[in-house]
Amino acid sequence: MAVPNFVWFDMLKTGFLSSLAVPEIVRIRRENNLSRQYDAKSVLITGASRGIGKQLAQDFAEEGARCLLVARDAEALEENRSRLPEPDRHACYPCDLSGKENVDAMARQVLAEHGPPDILVNNAGVSRYTLFLDTPIEEHEALMQINYWGMLYCTYAFLPAMLERDSGHIVNLSSISGKLGTVRHTAYCASKFAVAGFSDSLYFELLGTGVNIMIVNPGVVETHLFDHDSFLDFPDEVRKMMKPPHLLTGAILRGIRRRKYEVTFPRGLWAGVVVRAVWPPLYRILQARFLKIRRKRPGASA
Repeated sequence: MAVPNFVWFDMLKTGFLSSLAVPEIVRIRRENNLSRQYDAKSVLITGASRGIGKQLAQDFAEEGARCLLVARDAEALEENRSRLPEPDRHACYPCDLSGKENVDAMARQVLAEHGPPDILVNNAGVSRYTLFLDTPIEEHEALMQINYWGMLYCTYAFLPAMLERDSGHIVNLSSISGKLGTVRHTAYCASKFAVAGFSDSLYFELLGTGVNIMIVNPGVVETHLFDHDSFLDFPDEVRKMMKPPHLLTGAILRGIRRRKYEVTFPRGLWAGVVVRAVWPPLYRILQARFLKIRRKRPGASA
């Protein structure tokens, strides 16, 4: 019996659409297979009591990793651990990262109990939204101590064991403010530019070893960083641009899987980095217009 033309058409259409779906199916399967690389892997996350660090722990734990949670707030760490899948698989290490002795003691305990982590995520950080002259020098020192020196202490503590094992991954959380100067962030920008410069240099030192490094440049993300009183007058138009942490952490995990060196989130922020590198005067003009800042003309009265 002859098959009606419309039946042949439906069969061809179905086959064609199915062929379009194959690449997507392959992609999903590949992602699922790659996600299993975290099974039995140990991931040490600093700043794991809140915000991005807390979400990272959740994401890694759901993909089978053993999370080693580090932060100052022991109670918050324990609460976070208890909410992770298979809580007994994970461990908490309360530590004030601003002190090298504290970090060294924490690292000795981690190395004795778990060996070097497969992934070290230097995430701990603080921020302030104040004009330079309104920011006490102690605030500048505190931000540099936590955002930069805390990262440095942890890297010093764990990198030698990673190199000896010839495997590992270091993830440094910088910021788009580590690429572009942003207003009322002198202390924060200085600390994050330091993280970016350190990471760029260390990248080349680690080439040819089994240890990888990745730097992350987030834009504005909904975290506790903006809970500080100095952010009370943070622009509403910028607050509306904030992204939920899980979108950023998803990009971080994908970056680790793909062995990227740099992840900027949202990706559109990279345009500002390119403009600043290629045409700095244009970048400054555009940034000033966005911030609604007018440059004072020479000879103008105060």
